[in-house]
Amino acid sequence: MYNKDMKNLLPTLKVNEQEVLDYLIKEKRGIFDLVLDKPLIESKGLLSPVFVKKMKALDLIQPLQWGRYVVASKEKPTTSPLYYNSEVLPKILLERLKMDYYLSWHSALWHYGLIDQQSSTIFTAIKERKKDFRSNALSVKFVTISSTKFFGFKTVSFLGHKVNMATPEKGLVDCFDHPEFAGPYGVVVNALKEAWDKGLITGEALTKTILQMDSPTLNRRLGFWMERYEIPGSEKLLPYLGRGYAVLLSPGRYQKSELPWKVNRKWRILEDEQIIYTAEHLK
Repeated sequence: MYNKDMKNLLPTLKVNEQEVLDYLIKEKRGIFDLVLDKPLIESKGLLSPVFVKKMKALDLIQPLQWGRYVVASKEKPTTSPLYYNSEVLPKILLERLKMDYYLSWHSALWHYGLIDQQSSTIFTAIKERKKDFRSNALSVKFVTISSTKFFGFKTVSFLGHKVNMATPEKGLVDCFDHPEFAGPYGVVVNALKEAWDKGLITGEALTKTILQMDSPTLNRRLGFWMERYEIPGSEKLLPYLGRGYAVLLSPGRYQKSELPWKVNRKWRILEDEQIIYTAEHLK
């Protein structure tokens, strides 16, 4: 993909420079880290500052953040892997820091085809604090969660890059836990129904994931929706609803609805017909 686009620039490179570039393209999938790849550069008898300066002058690399670059083509800059699969961006930003992560919320819904519109922001779960990344085209929102909630992900591949992605069940549960990172609450509810209808989730795995989050409020809300859409396993949540008054069907401050609401005594939530109608009549 890169060699064809860059063939007119290759004569300007020395043999050792071309060898480094070929390695970055083939082995690193177009990703260059000034710290991690310094031994490679020096093994070829090159100085890192000189190599970077020349690659920039030839438009063969584009800066990303703190000594990280993506290999690009002068003729076709969109051949950079980040333009096609922005999901690899969090991995690049965290690789040097050796921080555990996984993609979830809106990013997971999009990956599994449960949401119509892709976001320019990649939502990433981490256990430590990390400053968000923003550029003109892409952003990464780092969401710090507790170690007890940091589970339920698998490795997926994007153009050869291995990326940690929430399972369908964990992505959905994360969305119900923090819908502000997924979109309107109705979209999250619809994604749950779609995932069940399409066979992307099982009731057993969903219930296990919910219980592992150890949140009575989450158990109430998801139990209600699971029962409504006849997803098996909701009954297993009933012993873990906690104590206290009924909670809102969706997170946030209560607002009086135009449609009536009632207390669902089984799930101990405010069964707001406005929220239910909105979720089930998306435009």
